[in-house]
Amino acid sequence: MPELPGGTLTVLHTDVEDSTLLTVHLGNRYPEILAVHRALLRTAFAAHEGREVDTQGDAIFVVFGRATQAIAAAVAIQRALVAEAWPEGGAVRVRIGVHTGEPRDAHLQGTPGGGADGPQHTFFASTYRCTLWPQLTGHVRRTRSCR
Repeated sequence: MPELPGGTLTVLHTDVEDSTLLTVHLGNRYPEILAVHRALLRTAFAAHEGREVDTQGDAIFVVFGRATQAIAAAVAIQRALVAEAWPEGGAVRVRIGVHTGEPRDAHLQGTPGGGADGPQHTFFASTYRCTLWPQLTGHVRRTRSCR
């Protein structure tokens, strides 16, 4: 496992929407599509200093030292997926959950909802408070949980 920064982290977790249906529809082409999906996501993670912690099936779990890096990576991921030339019926849509907090509780709370439709982002209150609220209001909150 890669060495993680200490203190408050932002966790980003991805999940491919309807991956079972994609697997059935694409058949033996699915591993190639999954490889393209992973490459696009990993490019976005690297560009925003994310550290991959775990991969399970089509899901990827990444941590960032700053919430703004995770949000930028989430936006970059969705843009890259939309721009990709997927085969007919094989477009990959991804749900993304983002949570800012202490590592002990970040794993479970950073997971996107199973019933959500992609592309969808789930931002938890702490991430909203640290990144989106300042951008919308111009008011920056400097608290221990916002780094």
